[in-house]
Amino acid sequence: MPREALTFDNDAIAKVLDEIGDLIELKGENVFRAVTYRAAARAIRDLREPLSKLVEEKRLKEIPKVGPSVAEAIEQLVATGVSKRHADLQAAVPPGLLTLLRVPGVGPATARMIYDHLRITTIEELEEAARDHRLQQLPKIQAKTEENILKSIAALRQRTGRSLLHEARASASEMVAYLKERTGLERIVVAGSLRRYRETIGDVDIVVASDAAPPIMAMFVAAPTVERVLAQGDTKSSVVVDRGLQIDLRVVPPESFGAALLYFTGSKEHNVRLRGIALRRRSRWTGSRRSSVRIAARSMLRASTACRRSSTSPT
Repeated sequence: MPREALTFDNDAIAKVLDEIGDLIELKGENVFRAVTYRAAARAIRDLREPLSKLVEEKRLKEIPKVGPSVAEAIEQLVATGVSKRHADLQAAVPPGLLTLLRVPGVGPATARMIYDHLRITTIEELEEAARDHRLQQLPKIQAKTEENILKSIAALRQRTGRSLLHEARASASEMVAYLKERTGLERIVVAGSLRRYRETIGDVDIVVASDAAPPIMAMFVAAPTVERVLAQGDTKSSVVVDRGLQIDLRVVPPESFGAALLYFTGSKEHNVRLRGIALRRRSRWTGSRRSSVRIAARSMLRASTACRRSSTSPT
């Protein structure tokens, strides 16, 4: 089933092409091929037209650095949301190596060398090896390099942990499209700060309307983009996808979907104020049953119940 055009937009496709470049280097293939994919990704981010239109009009050759192999990957992503080249590389590269690239100063060649010698695939393992001075034993890594890696890891952990809007939107849209394709459900919606279009995003919240939560949770934690499963429950699960972004999924009964979406969109301050209005007016509702205040009050009270059950607040 083809993904929605909005889901796999130019930024999302450019992100996949960048990752193909990283995976090519991690696999040890020709570095010039990696450079080509990254150059094509940069050119795509500068486009003023959607790639889907260029594919339909057979105009991909107009994009700098887009040759036959890159064009094929783009066409597959637009049509199906999956690139065979990307999938083959993911299968060939040890899981976790892409995570090491989040550390400033650790490029694909360095990450591959570290893996080949020490079988390291996580930032925690990398930090431990650096503290034990095992990295110095590897070719081209000196004491200063090891020290810089430790500083980079520390700086990475001191960051706010927030992602830019376009990066979080691309990851969230990819997850929503995957879930819609696998479940056949339509009411799968992004909530939280991403729905409010904040400039930076902490965690991504996704709300699903369904009476059958367990199968959806199983599909969610098994999604291709998932790097680590943080929690898997009956109605809520959390995972970490690429670039360390956390995605929380909540499944609610269809009759509670509107209330849950209202609550988990937030913000927390907005919810507190709206709930206060609901409580003050609950005892003196008058007028039409379609009163917006009455609807908001009922929604807020139902959403608060959902909140207490999940013990979380919107970001």
